[in-house]
Amino acid sequence: MSADELRFDRQKWTQKLGPLCQLWANLYKREAFEGLQVTQEHLNRPDPVEAFVYMEVVAVTSVLRRVDDSVKTISKVLEG
Repeated sequence: MSADELRFDRQKWTQKLGPLCQLWANLYKREAFEGLQVTQEHLNRPDPVEAFVYMEVVAVTSVLRRVDDSVKTISKVLEG
């Protein structure tokens, strides 16, 4: 590999990743998920299906935050 192939090309990255970042910004609103509060009471429900759903809400919220942070970081890099 040459040095030119390894060089960061902001324009190329913006062209390829910009639409993805914009789509994510339009689809995901962190505020909608920040209000979700899953307590220990929710996790200890007698119905195992209900408890499982609450556990999944906790996991999904964590993954969404991580993806959002990563996409925001990429967006900052693309903006300069």
